Amino acid sequence: MIESITISGIATYGSTSEELSELSQFNFVFGSNGTGKTTVSRVIADEGMFPTCKVVWKGGTKLQPMVYNHDFVERNFNQSAELKGVFTLGEKQVDKAITAMTGQIATATTDKAMKAAEIRELEKQTTSVQPTIDGINALLSSFGLQGFSLAKAATGTSYKLVRSDGSDAKATLSEGEKTFVTFLYFYHLLKGSDMDSGITTDRVVVFDDPVSSLDSDILFIVGNLIKKVFDEVRAGTSHIKQVFVLTHNVYFHKEVTFNPKRKDGALKEETFWVVRKPGLVSKLDKHPSNPIKTSYELLWAEVRKADRSNLTIQNTLRRILENYFKFFGGIDPKDVCSKFSGKKQIVCNTLLAWINDGSHFAQDDLYMSIDDTAVDNYLNVFKSIFEKSGHSAHYKMMMGVAFEESVNEE
Repeated sequence: MIESITISGIATYGSTSEELSELSQFNFVFGSNGTGKTTVSRVIADEGMFPTCKVVWKGGTKLQPMVYNHDFVERNFNQSAELKGVFTLGEKQVDKAITAMTGQIATATTDKAMKAAEIRELEKQTTSVQPTIDGINALLSSFGLQGFSLAKAATGTSYKLVRSDGSDAKATLSEGEKTFVTFLYFYHLLKGSDMDSGITTDRVVVFDDPVSSLDSDILFIVGNLIKKVFDEVRAGTSHIKQVFVLTHNVYFHKEVTFNPKRKDGALKEETFWVVRKPGLVSKLDKHPSNPIKTSYELLWAEVRKADRSNLTIQNTLRRILENYFKFFGGIDPKDVCSKFSGKKQIVCNTLLAWINDGSHFAQDDLYMSIDDTAVDNYLNVFKSIFEKSGHSAHYKMMMGVAFEESVNEE
């Protein structure tokens, strides 16, 4: 696993070193195009090419870096007529064959070279590119991409892209299709090997802007496939030991970083970074929590604050309710508020008054300073609106630690 990366004197990075330090299993780097994200992925891919940079590996043990970036797309898609095959080991014969032959190598050193060649031949017989063809074609079909598919090339050890009539599809794919099929190829490569032995080693994986030129539906699919990789890493069921995700896309970042277990700060197995270029030089900044938040999340953050503003809290609560319940639709304020009585019913009507107002704008907001007791009353009714409308789970999720602490106090 990589413990730290130091970058200086290349691309948009100046002579002063920038460092990604105290890295964890999952590392998220957000930055606009041209700020220096791909430089990070290139250093991980082949640190030997950059003498002014340094990658520190845990215990001094280097793992196999597997990097999906623009270079990978160019190298695997645009420079040849075929994609190199991804070999996966068969489940029945290979373990028995390798164990037997490896034992013979240990005891018969005189013919070690011959036995090694024999093992390799056995592995070739128990590996195949066909599972990857089947897997990618199944994914393409399930996503509604019927215009092309993968087929085994004449060599039997690589792939070609074909149309339904069998003609070559590679030269006529859109940029989005090229990006997606190359990502799927990389995704399957993570689970196999591009060597015909099919043997895999422990790996560090980098996804550098994997959603460029993709529409929103495919963006969501790519995000979910990457999150499956996260699950396998957490479960310890794959050869992947560490993951880096670099992107400029806010929606993709939100999708791939979503974790209901995260409260306010980063989990112990993850780090968050932002790469900026204030001027002509790239800067790497570490953040204690996910730095990318939507305006909706910022409204909830205001509610969670212990020192929230009494002046603006009413409008903050109104805006949350407006965003959430207009999204779901079908809420009748009379039905919800009828479940309250007395002053709480009046507060409920005040918070949900926006539903009957088709022209609610920011400039229409009214500000009236109220005391702490009145604020507590608003907050209690606000919480009860979610409970009485059957959406308490959303309230608990958005309040996070603040909700747990309020329960403990009760």
